[in-house]
Amino acid sequence: KYWKRSVVTAMFPEGLGSHQRGSSGVSLPFETKTLAFLFLFLPRSQSFGGCGIDVPVDDAIMQIALQFRLPALPIVTQSAVEDEDWVVKVQASFTPVQIGDAWVVFPWHTKPDPHALCVIMEHGMAFGTGEHATTQLCVKWLNTAVKGGEHVLDYGSGSSILSIFAVKFGASSATGIEIEEDSITTARKNIINNDVESQVSVFLPGQEPVFEQGYDIVVANILLQPLQILAPTLARKARPGARVALSGIITTQVDELKATYQQHGFILDDAQVQGEWALVHGVRTA
Repeated sequence: KYWKRSVVTAMFPEGLGSHQRGSSGVSLPFETKTLAFLFLFLPRSQSFGGCGIDVPVDDAIMQIALQFRLPALPIVTQSAVEDEDWVVKVQASFTPVQIGDAWVVFPWHTKPDPHALCVIMEHGMAFGTGEHATTQLCVKWLNTAVKGGEHVLDYGSGSSILSIFAVKFGASSATGIEIEEDSITTARKNIINNDVESQVSVFLPGQEPVFEQGYDIVVANILLQPLQILAPTLARKARPGARVALSGIITTQVDELKATYQQHGFILDDAQVQGEWALVHGVRTA
C-alpha cells in the first residue's frame, strides 16, 4: 500500500527513438539526448526487477538501463519525498468521465447519476478509459448505430470499453479482438465488473469463434497503419450492409483511410471530429 517515491532527473543518451519499449510496456519518447524527470514508485514490501526490499534508486536506474538496452547509464540526480498512500493519491487523479448522457466510472467511484448508463472501468494495462477523444467518438457513434439485437465486432478492443457500451446500448453480443494479453486480462475484469459476461467476450487474433453470418456492426479504434492493414480482414468479418466505425486517426489522415476502405467494399461518410481526432464511419456494401 505504501510506496517510496523518488524524483530523478535523468540525462538520457542519444539514439533512443520513440518506438523503443521495454518489457514492462513503457515507452521512452526520446529522439536525442534528452533531459527527463522520472517519478519512481518503489515498493517497500516487494522486489523491483529482482532487487530487494526498499530498492535503492541506483539499482532501479540500472534496471531501466538494462531493460531499454541503453548504451550508457543516464546521468541522474535525485530527491526523496515523504511517504504517502499513493493508491489513494492515484485514485483521486481519476475522475468520472461523461460521454453524452453516459458515464465512465472507476470501481472506487460513486455513480454521478444513479439513473444514467454507467460503465465501470479498471485502467490496468489496456487502452480505453473513456478519457481519450477517439474513445468518446466511438461511444457516441455506437449510441446511434446500435438499434437493438446486433452482433458487434470490436477490433483492437483494449479495455473492452466499446464492447461493454455496445451491449449496454442494446446489442445482443460483442466480440473483442486484442493482441495484448495484459489488455485481455484487464478487459475480462471490466466485463465481470459490468455484469456482461454472457454477452461480451475477448480473444487474441485467430482465437475468436467463427461467425459465419458476419457482424452487424464493426468498430476499430486503433491507428492509421493497423487500420489499413486490417481492411481486408474487417471486410470479411462484416456482413453486407454492416455499419463500420474506424477511429484512432487524426483529421489529416481521413482521406487516406477512406481511400483504403473504399477499395474493400465500404462506402464511408464524412468524418466525425473531436479536436484533432477523427472517426470515419459508413457501410459495408459487398
